[in-house]
Amino acid sequence: MKKLLTLFLLIPFITIAQWNYGNTSKKRGVYANGKIEFREINDFEFKLIKYRNLDIEFSINSEYFKKNSGYYYVVIRVLDKNFRVLESETVDGSYKILEVKDIAKNDKYKVEDFLKILRKDISCIVTIKNNNKIIQGFSSLEGSPQAINYVLRW
Repeated sequence: MKKLLTLFLLIPFITIAQWNYGNTSKKRGVYANGKIEFREINDFEFKLIKYRNLDIEFSINSEYFKKNSGYYYVVIRVLDKNFRVLESETVDGSYKILEVKDIAKNDKYKVEDFLKILRKDISCIVTIKNNNKIIQGFSSLEGSPQAINYVLRW
């Protein structure tokens, strides 16, 4: 019921949110990205990058991570489960996710395993807490299975 209510409230964002993918400019790697829509801030996106012989980089990119400093508490709700980011790095507008944890079961997931879960749903909700401010956004995962698979299989 909560998911339907949230989906109903955020329905205007569904048509805007999208995923795309392709090769990096020098064709040394591949990328995928998907928009995350927040009410007051419009520049958030999920970003996946994989270069040859390196691990996948999964991050949330936004100017928000440049302006606000300190600790970020990030929760991604997908498949009616809440996943908290356990390990991360914040560098120049990019919140790089290294490991997540299922809050209810205490199971930990590396990036590749979490992406396999993420691609199974049609939408996700991202909650970010920094200092005393909490913001919540919505991402349509339409097109994400193809985009995520493109990066995972490379």
